[in-house]
Amino acid sequence: ASFAAGAPPPAPPPTPPSSACPSGVYLHSLMDFEPVFYACLPKDKEKQTVRDASTTGEAREASSDGSEGSEPTDSSLVSPVGKPPRDRHFESAVKEVDTPERFIANAVFAEVDANRWPLVLTLVLVIGLAFGLNAILNRDASNYHSVALAGSSLLGLFIAALFGLKPFLGMDTLQGILIDTLDDRLTAAAFVRVATPYLAAPAIFIVARVAYHAIRNKNKLGLGTTLLDVAGSVLSLAGLDVVVPLAAIGPLVSIAFWVMFGTIYLSAVAAKHFHDDRVERGGGLAKYAGGGETSETDDSSYTAAAGWHGVYRGATVFHFLFCGWLATWVVLFVRCVVSTVVVSWYWARDGEREKKLNEMGTVRAFRRVAFCHAGSLALLAFWEPVLLVPRIFVTLYCRIRGFVGENAPPYSYVLAYRSAAVCQIALHGCSLRRACFNQHHLKMRNLEIVRKCEAAADGAMFAGWVCTALASFAICAGLSGVDLIVLRPVQWTLAPASCASLAGTVVFFAFFMAHREAVETIVQCFCEDTERNNGTPLRQYYAPAALKKLIFVDVQGHREPSDRDADDTFEAEFKESRRARRAERREKKSERQSRMGSVLEEAY
Repeated sequence: ASFAAGAPPPAPPPTPPSSACPSGVYLHSLMDFEPVFYACLPKDKEKQTVRDASTTGEAREASSDGSEGSEPTDSSLVSPVGKPPRDRHFESAVKEVDTPERFIANAVFAEVDANRWPLVLTLVLVIGLAFGLNAILNRDASNYHSVALAGSSLLGLFIAALFGLKPFLGMDTLQGILIDTLDDRLTAAAFVRVATPYLAAPAIFIVARVAYHAIRNKNKLGLGTTLLDVAGSVLSLAGLDVVVPLAAIGPLVSIAFWVMFGTIYLSAVAAKHFHDDRVERGGGLAKYAGGGETSETDDSSYTAAAGWHGVYRGATVFHFLFCGWLATWVVLFVRCVVSTVVVSWYWARDGEREKKLNEMGTVRAFRRVAFCHAGSLALLAFWEPVLLVPRIFVTLYCRIRGFVGENAPPYSYVLAYRSAAVCQIALHGCSLRRACFNQHHLKMRNLEIVRKCEAAADGAMFAGWVCTALASFAICAGLSGVDLIVLRPVQWTLAPASCASLAGTVVFFAFFMAHREAVETIVQCFCEDTERNNGTPLRQYYAPAALKKLIFVDVQGHREPSDRDADDTFEAEFKESRRARRAERREKKSERQSRMGSVLEEAY
């Protein structure tokens, strides 16, 4: 196969001339890296170019009928020794094109670039959908859950039909929406084509998961909606229901663009070093000398370009990990701001809550987190994903062995370093290590309350996330087939649709992470409140009346405490200390009286 010497015109590129790729399929390339990603994929083995090792450096193209044709000369691509068989030329040409860097650029990012306007329209529509769901949640959480549940179920069934109707049922009803014209000779493309129909299984699983949660936790829906109502009212009073999406969506979208363009650049450099390495090895073909063959993996055939190719591949992986850490830090920072405001609201008496919210303010909360807690959040953003996989296995082991609740390992770093430590950082202003173990021990002592409250709230959040992500996928898949708004006909719908689904996830969490963090903070504050206080007149609960009724009655099944209730032990201690003080006063009084009597007797 031959490779273009220069870059084609800017996107959308025209079909290259036959002299640039006489017997192959043109692969679209992207943006400013056309010289690196522009390549010619051979059509078949019978029409593959065969190179002679002549002294003139010319190459001949031999077809299946024995005819010969000329092609542009490139001495750097001519094998210096021998004439390898046609199938070796074919394998070498395919190997040059079939790299992860070229697939990412030509099959993923190029499709995203060609579908830029469908993606923009999808993002606008999804932001409107998230804003509508947020408005419904702030007004009535039960209506929000109903809308999210119905939308996620219908969209999940549609996505499952999109993937599974044709391969499993032989129906072409929705086949025009999901387009895949990638070349099967590319390893990744062949894998994608085989695996795509089975993506119907995750869609069906998500629908079943949402329905199962709705049926099983039907009695807990009131708990989840009430918690979300309380959280929504606090966020509305503080103005965070508008500030948090605006503060989060900008940095997260910027990081997403940074990931895309950084990956393109690093992939282009890696692909260039890969090409240079194969050219230095003789076009990527094994060297023939007197019928012998030298393996490409021999030390004698090692080149510096091969090492740099590995370096830039590693840099691409590190770039992904760094951007993931940065996005996690942004999310934790915003969550800590929300927790700081909610903490100031909770630990205020009735009648003073709005005053405390006004004193804290959004700007003051941002400044406090930025100046006092940014370093702890950066460390937590590193350790939480690192310990994610070990935490899954440790949690599973503890559940099997029955080490849950107060029997859980109390000083396990794997179980302690979680995002829930954000609340303890905001509440106590302590170090990361102490905050992580504080929240771990608190949840160990109050497992029942934490499990029921978080499960009820997470179910509603999960349905909303599924609805938003699947709506993004379906909208972008439909718009990518409209020729008026795409730069060129789509070749792989799954790439832009998956990107839209990821963007929908970012939008959803930007709008709703405040509600989830508010629920987490309220639950942790309530647990600490019940441990510090007991409802007596001297140690009253800080929790609002509605929240006390919700958790004591709906969660624990106990009678709601009143101001007249008293703890028996506390009252007994109080009465005993009062008796002791009275007895001490009587003793001192009698002693004074006896002394006065003695003085009077001496006087007379």
